[in-house]
Amino acid sequence: LHSIFEKCNKPNSNIRIGSVGGSITDGAGVGRGNVYIDTLGKFFQKMCPKSAVTVTNAAVSTSGSLTTGLCLETLLGPQLDLLTVDFSLNDFTQYTINNFFSNVPYELLSRNALYSAFIDAPAIYHVFFWGSNFKHKSGQESHLAISEFYDIAGISMRDVAFTGMENGSEMYKDKVTILADKGHHPKTFVHTHLAAIISYHIAKEYLSWLTNRNFVVRSIEKIDPLSKELKRLDLSQSSFECSINRPLEKKKSIVLYEDKGFEFNAKGRCLMATKNEAV
Repeated sequence: LHSIFEKCNKPNSNIRIGSVGGSITDGAGVGRGNVYIDTLGKFFQKMCPKSAVTVTNAAVSTSGSLTTGLCLETLLGPQLDLLTVDFSLNDFTQYTINNFFSNVPYELLSRNALYSAFIDAPAIYHVFFWGSNFKHKSGQESHLAISEFYDIAGISMRDVAFTGMENGSEMYKDKVTILADKGHHPKTFVHTHLAAIISYHIAKEYLSWLTNRNFVVRSIEKIDPLSKELKRLDLSQSSFECSINRPLEKKKSIVLYEDKGFEFNAKGRCLMATKNEAV
């Protein structure tokens, strides 16, 4: 976060924040513009009035972390200051086979964000929601192991909601109070609450930084992955190249950092990644 704080005090600087995730971050139930990443962008603009704040929501409904994890630069551009990641719901439904859940795609996304996709590693927040159809069971516990291993901040709105229901919270009274539909997409206040939690953490860090600017900024050192499958991918030396197929109907297409050079087709929404020499 310290690099963001430096920009915050520099006139005409650019602060770029972005998000990847599934349908919740894509705005299902509340609409684009009402998602937590949008509120977080407004917070940054108030905190850093000298800077130009750009928000890119690259979430794609029904996608898992492997899909967008390979295409971070394509979706968000080569420079990013802060990234939120939301896949505890979709990953659990897509990467559970014979009752075994794999967090390898989530670790690959995290490693790509830290070591390869961007010119400088962004500050990262892992965001955890509940499971499909508002069940408590999700990929959170397994994903949290990745967060802890890479020292990435994790925020669980599942725990906020379910603890609130257990304790009789008016805000999180029951499923009907929390959800915007009959599935698992939260109402706007949940997005606002999540943005407030992240904003509070950033504000505390910013105040500490302002009172002691002698902080030593840690460099991102590449560490071996938890997963044995990922040890053969040297993301410090190589990266992924992605091409994206999108539907003709633009209002349903995904958001791209740069919208040039992509062809439209009628085969539905799909992200495709090509492997390079590192694999």
